[in-house]
Amino acid sequence: MYLFMFIYLFLCLSWILVGLIDTQEKYILKPKDAETLLTNAVSSLPAPQRRKFIKASVSQISHKLLPDHIQPIVLLSNLSVSPQARQRGIGTQLCLHAETIVQQDWNLYQMCLKVEADNGNARRLYGGDVLQYDVFHSEMDCGALRVDVEEGVFREIERETLIMTKSLG
Repeated sequence: MYLFMFIYLFLCLSWILVGLIDTQEKYILKPKDAETLLTNAVSSLPAPQRRKFIKASVSQISHKLLPDHIQPIVLLSNLSVSPQARQRGIGTQLCLHAETIVQQDWNLYQMCLKVEADNGNARRLYGGDVLQYDVFHSEMDCGALRVDVEEGVFREIERETLIMTKSLG
């Protein structure tokens, strides 16, 4: 019983995804679109050149084969801390740990995240003195996920969403 309560109090959900951002059009490509763009870039090469990219990372392919305005990013997605565990620095520590993994293990140096424009607490967390994410662009009527902790499900709602970015290192 007590272990369950401890886990519930500190419930944290988050994903770290590698993707692509179009810095000219100011949007993050959907995963399927990013995969298609990368696949097409490699498959358009003659066979001997394609072989060089067999085990290449998203970063390697994008830097060598895609236009400069299409850049690899890491998207921190759906960070959520249980309401009972907020204001304890857990969200900040999760973000900082994710940044460390991205830099040291993945050798990538830009993080992005999306946050609902009207979520003042999250905007203060990400844009504050410790994390220092900057607003890159605003998307109107964007699908945003919310965690319904009591029912244990995600709910999608339409909201103005900000893309925030941070250069690492």
